[in-house]
Amino acid sequence: MRSNRPKKIYPLYLDSRVSRSKGRRVPRDLALKKPRAKEILQAAKNLNLRAVLAEEDDHPSRWFYREGCVLISSDKPKTELLKAIASEIRKIRERGRK
Repeated sequence: MRSNRPKKIYPLYLDSRVSRSKGRRVPRDLALKKPRAKEILQAAKNLNLRAVLAEEDDHPSRWFYREGCVLISSDKPKTELLKAIASEIRKIRERGRK
């Protein structure tokens, strides 16, 4: 039985500067430079997901960075969700450059 708890998405999971062993959860080719919680929130909303920004909630192993996280309610597996969010952030950044 699946839990109805929202999934916590930390910027650490998408950061290209972080190794897999230190917490990155997407392949390096999908990873982003300096992802922010606000970008994750915007990407989730663009993907029509219910998302809430939790600025005071930091990753336990990186509490001193004060990056925050996003709580997302979705039935998709977390890895699939992370890949979709990373792709959407790339699109957002591309649009911002034009």
